Amino acid sequence: ISPHLDKSFNKIYPKIANIHLSSFDKSHEHLPLNMGDFNTKGFIEYLNTHRYAGNITFEIYYPSMLNLFKYNFDAIKQSVEYLKQI
Repeated sequence: ISPHLDKSFNKIYPKIANIHLSSFDKSHEHLPLNMGDFNTKGFIEYLNTHRYAGNITFEIYYPSMLNLFKYNFDAIKQSVEYLKQI
């Protein structure tokens, strides 16, 4: 939920070059960043404070009843807007 609070994450942080980012809950993975249990706000604030300069790859495949594409572009857009607010 909050990887930035884990000692092992802080130990490897200087070597991280690409973070694959999404949220999750008990039933779903790869949720938009404004949904689920992941501490998005705290994690992004940590990255900003520690001047993360690497890549961030969104892994957002929000499930929907009818989806013609592998990705839900509206969910990705919502995640980007959420990050900008932080």
